Amino acid sequence: MRRIPIRQKLAAAMAVPLTGLVIVSALEVRETFEDAEGVRDQTELAQATLGPDGLVGALQVEGQHATAVIVGLDGGLNLPVSDNAEARRITDDAIRAFRQQTEARGGTTLEAYRPALDRLDELPEIRQLADSYTGEREITSGLSAGNELLSRYTSLTAMFFEADSRIAGAVEDRQLRTGTELINLASRRVDTGANLVRTLAVSYLGDNRIDPAAELPDIAVQMGAYDQQGETIQATAVGDYAPAAGELAASEPEQAFHDMMVEATQTLQVDVMELAQVNSATGESDLTTFRNRVAGVLADHADELNDAAGSRAWRLAVVAGVVVVLAFVATWLTSRSITRPLQALTAQATDVAQRRLPGVLREILHSPLGDDVAVPHLDPIVVRTRDEVGDVAEALGSVQRTAVDLAVEQAVLRRNIADSFVNLGRRNQNLLGRQLDFITELESDETDPDSLGSLFKLDHLATRMRRNAESLLVLAGVHPPRTWAAAINITDVVRSALGEVEGYERVEMRYVEPATVVGACAADLAHLVAELVENALHFSPADRLVHIRGQVRPDYYALAIIDEGRGMPAADVERANRRLAGTESFTVAPSKYLGHYVAGHLAARHGVAIQLMSPPAEGVTATITLPRGLLVSVPSEEEAKARAAAASQRALRSPFVPAAVLGPSPR
Repeated sequence: MRRIPIRQKLAAAMAVPLTGLVIVSALEVRETFEDAEGVRDQTELAQATLGPDGLVGALQVEGQHATAVIVGLDGGLNLPVSDNAEARRITDDAIRAFRQQTEARGGTTLEAYRPALDRLDELPEIRQLADSYTGEREITSGLSAGNELLSRYTSLTAMFFEADSRIAGAVEDRQLRTGTELINLASRRVDTGANLVRTLAVSYLGDNRIDPAAELPDIAVQMGAYDQQGETIQATAVGDYAPAAGELAASEPEQAFHDMMVEATQTLQVDVMELAQVNSATGESDLTTFRNRVAGVLADHADELNDAAGSRAWRLAVVAGVVVVLAFVATWLTSRSITRPLQALTAQATDVAQRRLPGVLREILHSPLGDDVAVPHLDPIVVRTRDEVGDVAEALGSVQRTAVDLAVEQAVLRRNIADSFVNLGRRNQNLLGRQLDFITELESDETDPDSLGSLFKLDHLATRMRRNAESLLVLAGVHPPRTWAAAINITDVVRSALGEVEGYERVEMRYVEPATVVGACAADLAHLVAELVENALHFSPADRLVHIRGQVRPDYYALAIIDEGRGMPAADVERANRRLAGTESFTVAPSKYLGHYVAGHLAARHGVAIQLMSPPAEGVTATITLPRGLLVSVPSEEEAKARAAAASQRALRSPFVPAAVLGPSPR
């Protein structure tokens, strides 16, 4: 099963809050930028609509100039254009720019100005009305046509005033909204003043006087509206707008126009030409200056708002970015603070499990049996952290120390067991040696065949007991005292082994090719063969034979012990071969397998290989492979075959020899 690294788990756990943080930060930044863009759009829209170069101002100038041309006052009025063509070009540019701005913004802004923009389709007709005038261009003749023309232009600007009022009400910033309202009021006052002059002119020029009953109330209402607009401007213009309003209130044309209107209502007479010129100066000079100054203050404040909104948006973006980066860095550092100790702990634990601890345990467990157990140094597990990973490291260190302590205890136990084996084995060996010597003396002096046979049986039992005592010494790792300097024939080694087992009569030794082994390994080799032959006799039926075969190979000598028992399962054969390899401790298996461990120890001592095989039919074959180093001489192939044939003819059945075939044990 594939494991998921802790780093990925931490990343997955932190992904949700980090993603939420990124989304919230992105939304806040986006909203802030949208607010800044909204402020910028509203200020630009207000300036484009109501400013001196905006659409409303352009329409007013065009309408006033067209009317002035019809009534013959174009030369006497203070207007910023020289002819109708210039006024119309400025208006067309303002209309085109305003359409682009509103269509780009869309939404409620476009919906608010759509009726006013649709009314601009009447502009060509209005211009055609101005161009089609053929009468005399003087105030008396052209007043009616001029009045109608100016009314048409005023109806267009009135639509924009209504839309401007709705847009201005949607502006959230108070100072920005105040500036927009002041520009709107100033533009409305221009129209109101123009309409007032037109009304006075129509009323006066009709019969050279103002009718106090029919015309004066309407004039008074318009004058009240004009004055009310002025008062509203003064009341609204606070803060940065107050200086511009103060200059407007103190301007001479403004005072002159007001005085002339009051005088007209009192005397019922008015100089229309002078009134128009004063109104023109007021509208196109004082009110234009006022609007310019208000627009300047509005633009400055809009720039401040835009800069502040932009700065706030960028600051928020930077702060959000820093927070997100810090969150990622904190996540990475946290992940690193956890994974690095874990990686170090994993590396050390793996090293302990695979190299350090096994090496120390092998060194402890392989301590010489006669020596005290020395505890080697084992580096502790060190992880530089103060969290739970450090606790795990300490726990693993405790496990490591406990394992070493158990290994030491096991080694001490093995040493004590080995000492007991050595002590017991040597005692038994001494006693059995003395017993065998005594039996040998009795055999040499006995002449009665029956008594001699009994002595032979007693000698056989003592020989078997001596092998068992030597097995204890083998398991304890002590070399046996029986060694010979002279080379021994392999057949004599096998016969000596048969003299140490019960039931040797059932062993058939045929086709054992001759060879000679070194004397130093003869006793151990006989002991090894005896253990394997005894196993074969024990696990085969009492009416079956155990066969021993020997064959010379180019680089070794193979000795096979074959029984006709029930065989062994493959798993048991594999475990038995491990025991016979001499690398497994005899303390891990039941005592019934001690013969395997004895044989394995003897084989490992001389480099002999033992292999069990269980054929599919029945029985088990134990093959003993003697390396070339244990062989003194090997006959030729022809000589080996001749000797094997002679041995087969004799049908040697492993007769028991009372005295050990290998000769007396040296004292």
